[in-house]
Amino acid sequence: MSTQSSPRNSKSLSMTELKVVSFEQVTHLGGLEAVITGKKWSDVSIPFQFPASFTSKSFTLRKMYSKLLFNFEQAYLHRNTGPMSAPPGQYCFHSLSSFPHASALKIRTHIVQQ
Repeated sequence: MSTQSSPRNSKSLSMTELKVVSFEQVTHLGGLEAVITGKKWSDVSIPFQFPASFTSKSFTLRKMYSKLLFNFEQAYLHRNTGPMSAPPGQYCFHSLSSFPHASALKIRTHIVQQ
C-alpha cells in the first residue's frame, strides 16, 4: 500500500480530509522542512486537483499546514517531546525583547499611540 494519496476533488473535501491528505503528502515527502527546502508544494497539491487558476496553492497549503499540522508532525513523526518550535520560515518570539529591533518597535508604537 502506497502512502501517497490518490487524486481527490478539492471542492468535495472536508477540513478534516484536507488535513489528513496534506499530512500524508508532506510526511511522505519527508516533512515540512524537506518540502520547503525542496520546493515540493506543487507535489503536495497534486491529490487535490486544484484548478490551474488557483495560483496561490503552494502558499495556501504551506500556511495551512504550518498553522494546523506542524506541531502534530513534530510530535508524531519526529517524536519531539520537548517544547514545540516554530515552523521553518516563521519566527516565534516569547517576548518583545527577543526581537532584534524591539526598541524601534517600542518607539514606533509609542509614536502611533500619541
